[in-house]
Amino acid sequence: MDKCIFCGNADIKVKEISGGEKNRVECPLCTCYIISKDAIDDRIIDNIPRYDRILFSAYLRESVSNKDPLKLLSSDIIKIPETVAPYKKLRPIDKVNKVICYVAESSPCIGGQVSFDIEKDYTRFYCINFTELRQILDYLCEKGIIKKEEKYRGVFLTIEGWEKYEKLKDINLNSKKVFVAMSFNGNVKDLFEKAIEPACAECNLNAIKINLLEHNEKICDKIISEIKNSRLLIADFTEQRQNVYFEAGFALGLGIKVIWTCKEEEDKSNLQFDTRQYNHIFWKDHEDLRTQLVNRIKATVL
Repeated sequence: MDKCIFCGNADIKVKEISGGEKNRVECPLCTCYIISKDAIDDRIIDNIPRYDRILFSAYLRESVSNKDPLKLLSSDIIKIPETVAPYKKLRPIDKVNKVICYVAESSPCIGGQVSFDIEKDYTRFYCINFTELRQILDYLCEKGIIKKEEKYRGVFLTIEGWEKYEKLKDINLNSKKVFVAMSFNGNVKDLFEKAIEPACAECNLNAIKINLLEHNEKICDKIISEIKNSRLLIADFTEQRQNVYFEAGFALGLGIKVIWTCKEEEDKSNLQFDTRQYNHIFWKDHEDLRTQLVNRIKATVL
């Protein structure tokens, strides 16, 4: 490998592992991943649209670390369009708000500068290229929300910018809603009433479910609206419903906290590659899930 197969960056470090069957790749844009030699040699990535590759680069940067890289096989590369589908629903204003939140949360103090390299950092905000990120930063400067050094090497929030950030936080911090993404069929159809809803109520939060037909590529406006207005999202992957992956990914793209759950004896081994690295609650029965959820909610948002 002479360049990253996702973002195309040539400034990468590649190390053969597992007797040469896999490569560990460290990339300044994608962070780190482990990929099988088969996935590289078969050139499966050539069939993945460039926009999907860039969005997957953003996903890697947001979701993994050098200490815990994502492991990718040929079958995982094929699923990249499904993995990044939620991030295509992000509007320009969602990306703008992600930049504001990032600068605020990275600032050491009011007026403290945050280093930027727009030629590399654009993936952090699900931008397609550095030109898109530069347009966002230009817009924020024109609105008086940020100030910048030459070529955006450093930026900081103005007082107006901090006010904007506080308003963005309040949208979700004051919300009592918890969006629940799960299967509403089969053996877990009563999971909501017997475990998730009581756990949220114990934490003074309101669990919200929307019983709609499963979808593949499109997500309805009502679901998008409810997720955006929720304080967190609970995603249960028992029965492996595609909509659960979709809705959890959309919440992550917006910076909304996600609590990951799955029934231990049924689907633990079936979790898809793009969620395996998250700390799931593996539950045995309704009471076990309720108890673990209460503890995780309190640790996450209360």
